[in-house]
Amino acid sequence: MNFDKSNYIDVFNIPTEANFEVSSVDINEGEAVVFKNTSAGYPAPTEFQWEITPSDRVEYISGDSASKDSNVKFNTPGKYTVQLKAKSEYNEDVIKKEKLINVASYYEKVKNLTKSLDGKELTLSWEKPDMKPIYTEDFGGNGENVPADITVIDNNNDNFKWFVTDYNANSGRFSAMSYSFGSGYDAVDTDDFSY
Repeated sequence: MNFDKSNYIDVFNIPTEANFEVSSVDINEGEAVVFKNTSAGYPAPTEFQWEITPSDRVEYISGDSASKDSNVKFNTPGKYTVQLKAKSEYNEDVIKKEKLINVASYYEKVKNLTKSLDGKELTLSWEKPDMKPIYTEDFGGNGENVPADITVIDNNNDNFKWFVTDYNANSGRFSAMSYSFGSGYDAVDTDDFSY
């Protein structure tokens, strides 16, 4: 039995299909998203072009708009559309995901601001905005303990240091406070407060 090339060689091309995954779609301003390229095809795509809209205040932490994968920091609140073009030796494909990344602000605007004027008296009312905490820590139970993974060091041995307080009790939260806060001094301490 004789074989020739037409009997056992198949030449084929699987069209390029652009696609990607993201580490998160809901973030706060100043946070980053990892873009993992999952584009496929045969031959595999080797050229890529990312486009993020709007592009102002977007910063590539690793990679760039032509990298296979990228890590992108979003500095401004809003909704961002992401497009990826993947190109192989023989063809290309584009995928566009509208308003994929939702970047929230740490500080929202006042809602439903109203005013009324009665003679010389101006009255303003508004709904308190939803303030997102930048940092939170659990002080346990009724707030009586500094978390175990935080160490307070009294470097100058004056026995004045950071402590847990219910100063913010109306919020239902406890906090760490410098002994000098509220006593006419700046809220600073020469003690270290570290993990």
